[in-house]
Amino acid sequence: MPTGQIYPLFQSDDLAQPQTQSSLNPTYRFLHDRIQQAAYSLIPDAQKQNTHYQIGQLLKARILDNGLESRIFELLSHLNIGVDQIVDCNQKKELAQLNLVAGRKAKASAAYAPALKYCRMAIGLLTSQSWETDYQFTLSLYELAAESAYACGRDDLLEQYAEAALSHTIDDLDRLSIYEIKIQAYTVQDHFSNALETGKQALQRWGIAFPEEISLAVIRQELKEIQSSLEVFTFKDLESLPQMRGAYPLASMRLLSSIIGPAYISEPLLFPLIVLRMLRLSLEHVNAASSPYAYACYGTMLVSVANSTEKLDQIGELALNLLENFSDRAAEVRTKLIVGSHISHWKFHISRSLSLVQESYQIAANCGDLEFMGYSAQIICFKRYFMGQCLTELEPDFRAYCQTLQKYSQFTALRYCQIYLQAVLNLLGSTSEPAVLTGEALKEQETLSLLTAAKDGTGLYHFYCNKLVLCYLFGYFKEAIAIAQKAKIYEDSMAGMFTIPTVCFYESLALLADYAPSSPDSAERLQQIDSNRAALKAWAQGSPSNHQHRFDLVEAEYYRVFEQPYRALEQYDCAIAGAKENRYCQEEALANELAAKFYLNRGKEKVAAGYLQEAYYGYAHWGAKAKTNALETRYPELLRPILQATAASTSVLDTLMSFSTPSISAEAGRSSSSSTGLNRSLDLAAVLKASQSLSGTIHLDELLHQLTQIILQNSGGDRCALILPDASG
Repeated sequence: MPTGQIYPLFQSDDLAQPQTQSSLNPTYRFLHDRIQQAAYSLIPDAQKQNTHYQIGQLLKARILDNGLESRIFELLSHLNIGVDQIVDCNQKKELAQLNLVAGRKAKASAAYAPALKYCRMAIGLLTSQSWETDYQFTLSLYELAAESAYACGRDDLLEQYAEAALSHTIDDLDRLSIYEIKIQAYTVQDHFSNALETGKQALQRWGIAFPEEISLAVIRQELKEIQSSLEVFTFKDLESLPQMRGAYPLASMRLLSSIIGPAYISEPLLFPLIVLRMLRLSLEHVNAASSPYAYACYGTMLVSVANSTEKLDQIGELALNLLENFSDRAAEVRTKLIVGSHISHWKFHISRSLSLVQESYQIAANCGDLEFMGYSAQIICFKRYFMGQCLTELEPDFRAYCQTLQKYSQFTALRYCQIYLQAVLNLLGSTSEPAVLTGEALKEQETLSLLTAAKDGTGLYHFYCNKLVLCYLFGYFKEAIAIAQKAKIYEDSMAGMFTIPTVCFYESLALLADYAPSSPDSAERLQQIDSNRAALKAWAQGSPSNHQHRFDLVEAEYYRVFEQPYRALEQYDCAIAGAKENRYCQEEALANELAAKFYLNRGKEKVAAGYLQEAYYGYAHWGAKAKTNALETRYPELLRPILQATAASTSVLDTLMSFSTPSISAEAGRSSSSSTGLNRSLDLAAVLKASQSLSGTIHLDELLHQLTQIILQNSGGDRCALILPDASG
């Protein structure tokens, strides 16, 4: 049947000019797929290849040159089936070129399996002399084939194509793309040492070498030299430096950039040296597309090596501004990721930079940078988790990231995301042992073995950080202290990350919860507590929106332990207010819980009950069912009003609890919940007051007035509006 509206013209006798008919091209399709299949089955098998070949030739003759790419897949669906009909070498070369065009188009759409299929077809059409007779085309084809094989997880084909290309390339610069692909593949396979060795061997050919033994003294000496060179420039001067032109310095910058990831993960002492070499090249040969990434990593390095957060925001701004001088999507992905994950939070609220990391993820996905798409995904997971976003919303989102990373064989980042997904599942109550990271997404011992075998310091730190938080929240203080010590072994592999202060915070709370003056190691523990307090104080001064409430809570626990009750209760209230103001709902709940314990231990049960009920509401708002269950089990008497209200089945309370808490934008750093009832956001007194209003009011206007007044009093809002549908709905 025809697919357009021009076919009636061919039934008319009024076609005045023959060229008019030839300029029209009516198209047809089968009425149903089954009819097409039936017609196709009538073609003898021996003739099918030739039929496809003939159709392909006719189609190619009718397609104009400028329309070839738009119909390339349709064309090759015939020509590739009829490939055995081609005997002429020039025709084979032409078909190979068409397959390369199709492969590039498929890769641009992230269709890596079809891209690999087209590349394999093209490679099969090459002659043994192709490297000599058509070098550039053959090199481009093998580069695309290796990259597609990497994206599809076909390590066997990647190795085959990469080695073939490396053995035939004429110039070191021609090997650059193959080196980059091999480094990426080794990294996502957890073969970090192979990735680094590949990069270092290539860099040696261009005169860049690293010492066999790297010490902090060596790093600090090189850092001092770079800082001395940087002192002569203002930040504006660095932004306005001209662009690098030399082929070998540019290639060196790209290759150094490609090994930053595996060095950061597994060889943290090598990481700063790589960054410093990139900065040296940027200052000696002026800026390259990788320079913004180098400056962002330099900011990260300052935190770990120089223990300095001064000027970090200016360095981050410099890196982002430099991006405007280059149209390089890979550099944009890397730079925005580092600024968003390693720099911004040392001055600004952690939510502020979430959009940067989300941009990095989207750009990486669009341009096929799978390695950094994976890194961006796991940074998004840990940011949203530690921001205190609603766990019931995080769970499906984290699953989606895991599925995407599994699809593209990004196993390193996948494992990190699975750690956070399992932590979320534990808190949601899906496991019987909430402090053990074993469940649907993860097996604790298996994951530890894999991370240890791969020497994945970053992964081990993520694991121990999550394990520490869970152990502390569920009262396993001794285990939490031991876990914190294990995490700190790998601290260098988390340079600049928000997890560093998080481990310090929860370790401090665990040490104070388990502190006993008579213990043999009490002096050592107190020294560690004081060291942590000093660090938290410094971080709170630099970024109060992230760390002031944490410092206040540790101070409250410190004063509790050392019998300074008035200072303790003041610090508890400061911690609660600070966490609430900065939208850390899980840490607001924790501060309320610890304040409740403080008052309970001093025999003030009524005061303790108020704080504990606030803690319960906070954990419920977060979605931590496992934690609310634990509180119900441990403090049934103090939570009796809540538990009784929950169990009550009066129509008034059922009506009140059916209202949902309004959703808050994730970009603003606030969690949201579509199922959290008023019992999680209003206190019991507000519910009872509303109940009295409902039972004592008959007139609708008066009822609405009283209810809006109650909502305003208990929500802290300035005004309240009632929106009703009009006649049209």
